[in-house]
Amino acid sequence: MWLVAGLLLGGVGLSFLTSFHTQLHGHIATSVLGVFAAAWLVAMAARGYGSSLVWTLFGLDISLSVGTATLAYKGFFSPAAQIRSTMPRLIGATGMALTELAPRGSVRVNGEVWSAVSLSGEIPVGSEIHVASVKGIHLEVMNVIGGELPRGFFELDSELADKRRALNEDLGTQ
Repeated sequence: MWLVAGLLLGGVGLSFLTSFHTQLHGHIATSVLGVFAAAWLVAMAARGYGSSLVWTLFGLDISLSVGTATLAYKGFFSPAAQIRSTMPRLIGATGMALTELAPRGSVRVNGEVWSAVSLSGEIPVGSEIHVASVKGIHLEVMNVIGGELPRGFFELDSELADKRRALNEDLGTQ
């Protein structure tokens, strides 16, 4: 009986500690394991193992499980938990190449340093760039030359051509 109780409570403790990395799924796992551990401890008390240690462990388990279930509930239903990404605001933003982009390098956009890939060939250090898209944690950028985005490469792909036209409209050129 004590071995199963120890394994269940150990699982609750371990899932609680890892839930800060796994977040919602870890919180749910902690809550579910906590319910099983609580039921096991009540069964132990009903079978005569009702020492103060069983009730202390029961209280600890309930506190941890209910607290973690509250975190899971808040994370699942709270509107504040919705991700507010800055990524859409990056598309169309201008910045500066911090390193040579041949084709990869670093750029500064909106005061933040980003890893970037050039869609318009090599871009020298200090050149003005325009963000065409966001791919994961990397920006796809184009060199702004004379107030206009370069032609040629973008017409090969209709989606890129549409992005180029839209960005040029934002820049006030054709």
